[in-house]
Amino acid sequence: MAIRRLLVGAGIFALIVPVAALAEFPKLEQLCINKINKDAVKVLAAQLKVNDGCVKDEVKKGTDGDACMDLDAKGKVLKKRAKTVSDEMKKCTANPPSAFYTSAVIANDAAEAAGKALHRDAFGAGLAALQSCDTNPEECLCQRKAINRVTKLERTLTKLWLKCKKAAMKNGKDPFTSGGAELNSDLQQCITNGALPGGLSVESDTKGKVVKATSQLSATATQFCGAGTEDEFAGGACGGFSTPPTIDGPGLASCLRDQAQCRFCEMVNTVDALSTDCNAWVGITCP
Repeated sequence: MAIRRLLVGAGIFALIVPVAALAEFPKLEQLCINKINKDAVKVLAAQLKVNDGCVKDEVKKGTDGDACMDLDAKGKVLKKRAKTVSDEMKKCTANPPSAFYTSAVIANDAAEAAGKALHRDAFGAGLAALQSCDTNPEECLCQRKAINRVTKLERTLTKLWLKCKKAAMKNGKDPFTSGGAELNSDLQQCITNGALPGGLSVESDTKGKVVKATSQLSATATQFCGAGTEDEFAGGACGGFSTPPTIDGPGLASCLRDQAQCRFCEMVNTVDALSTDCNAWVGITCP
């Protein structure tokens, strides 16, 4: 916790006061913060769904999946972005929070960018690793199945974050029982601190949701990848784990999980004006 210092005359006396013990965030500010976070997560979810559809269309129909992700042909991402802006006008304009908040536009942009970047991390620039179902059916099946699991993993991370952040600002509740989080360093623990009271942090994953999603990704990779003639993730951040005739399912899953955690962490930093050391948390150099 941060320490507030009081200067008295020529002497310096340190008043050690945990900032989280001072005062809970005003209810209306909490409402704004939580609403913008939920909306940003919905923008991310919409973009990830668009991405999965674009991957499916490219491998099955030969369309340009990379361009498709930017196009948002059915306006699903645009609709969620509009909701964030609308909610900001309703919930934040009269009571703008003093922390953990940027703007609807920044939140929308960060969420949309994170979603697109994750699929480009997996398959390389321009989704170059994608394989045609007509000529490379085994690789195509692996790519479709695996990326669906990566999307589920990313959404799992965001759900844990939303739950912890909402609780963190409350007075008298875990993880900060006295006053709630007030500083970036407090709230960042909802990502990185596995020992946070209440087991609410993403790192603690007390209900094993991240572990389960990673295990499902590993099982999917082991079952469907490495059966063809090409590495389904060649050119992406996780190339080399699926080089026929072998497949390192756990290794591929761990690598893709790391990419998902990086993009999640970077998105939250931008949306909430935090400064989490994403590299240190994930254990890799994030893109």
